[in-house]
Amino acid sequence: LEELFVCHKNSFKWENISFHNSYPKAKQGLCEEIAIMLDEKLEEKIPLVTLHLAKKFNKIAEEILGYDTK
Repeated sequence: LEELFVCHKNSFKWENISFHNSYPKAKQGLCEEIAIMLDEKLEEKIPLVTLHLAKKFNKIAEEILGYDTK
């Protein structure tokens, strides 16, 4: 993830959202995922997404972005 944008409901304008990258030389989110896997307390607070749920989220994103997945 290099940039993050949001498009609010009833709008066609994409807005850039700034975010802090804790580990700029690593793939965004990878170090955070590893930290969560290694710390049970973090995993309780921030559960990792299951493969089933990730598949569901990807399908929704593909529909939003207009990808033909058939």
